[in-house]
Amino acid sequence: MRNNTSSGGRGGTEFETQRIEEARKSLEYLRTARDNWEVELNEIKDTVALDAKKKGIAFIFKTATVRRALVVGVLLHVAQPTSGGMTFMVYSMVVLTKVGVSDKLTAMLFWSAIMATAALGYSLSLWLVEKVGRRPLVLASMAGVALGLMVIGIVFNMIHIHGPSVQMPSNDPECQAETCGLCTSRRHCGLCYTGEAGSEQNTSCVAVDPDSFYKASLSGLCSNTTLLEEGAVTFAYGWCPYRNARITLIAVAFFFLLYAIGIAPMSWTIASEIFPGWARSTGTSITTATNWLFHMLLILNFLSLNEAMFTHGVFYLLVSLNVVLFLVFFFILPETKGTSLEDVEMLFSKPLGDGIVINAPRIQPVGGRS
Repeated sequence: MRNNTSSGGRGGTEFETQRIEEARKSLEYLRTARDNWEVELNEIKDTVALDAKKKGIAFIFKTATVRRALVVGVLLHVAQPTSGGMTFMVYSMVVLTKVGVSDKLTAMLFWSAIMATAALGYSLSLWLVEKVGRRPLVLASMAGVALGLMVIGIVFNMIHIHGPSVQMPSNDPECQAETCGLCTSRRHCGLCYTGEAGSEQNTSCVAVDPDSFYKASLSGLCSNTTLLEEGAVTFAYGWCPYRNARITLIAVAFFFLLYAIGIAPMSWTIASEIFPGWARSTGTSITTATNWLFHMLLILNFLSLNEAMFTHGVFYLLVSLNVVLFLVFFFILPETKGTSLEDVEMLFSKPLGDGIVINAPRIQPVGGRS
């Protein structure tokens, strides 16, 4: 690139001189003490010169500090999708249906309120990230996410255990079940009943009519659309009547608040900070690919897992993953707050978990001019 000018190497030198002068003016404007910004400029020049010799993905795996940073970045982008935030959003109507919210307007209002708590969480994250640091936000977030998922799992477990029993035999071999939990866990079956939640009568497990958009059954009382519209019978597809089911919505709101404060934004923030300049583009590409790969795997398999493990089993699985990753991050996640991009490799100068750097090197001082 330097030789593609009319004056050969001289053109490249003039370009470098111009860029260094621009950097000097920027640092002089942003920093208050002359010595500090001159030292910082020299560090940047030395880093750029060193980075020019380091290229390619192979060099990333050969460099111990960057290899350790990559492990942390990849694990952060495994933790974000396995927290379940995106899966909740994709299957929001499934979750709301499972707690008995079938009316479209009511479902929209509930989910809007839940998303408002997520927006609050992101706002708090913007305010807290430079005050308390990245590491505390990630750890607090993952602890809160695990707690929220645990409460959701427990409520769904209670619904599965204490849901109504099936009183009337089914004519469909696929829908032979003794309880509502077993009945509604099968993709082609739903519970038909009369009465209110807690005092269900004439309960039967019947095959769903897909042509009715899963709102009616193929046989029995719930195949009568007139009775369904009048509210004389209820067809529960994918959910079981349970008086305290909507406690789940409070837990979901709490989950999104903690998810948005920490692991959702911090996985991107930290992964963009832990790589030196020469490895940043490749490192962030690998971590981003990991993020979307795990999102895809969880979203594609969520319904199948629900059928195989029941809904509460899926949430207990997510709790287990979050607890394991919380413990991993407690021992290997460094604090990047205040660390210059030139010093970032110092964070991973030791093997992961061996004297992890909590108080990172700081830029001194950064008092910008108004």
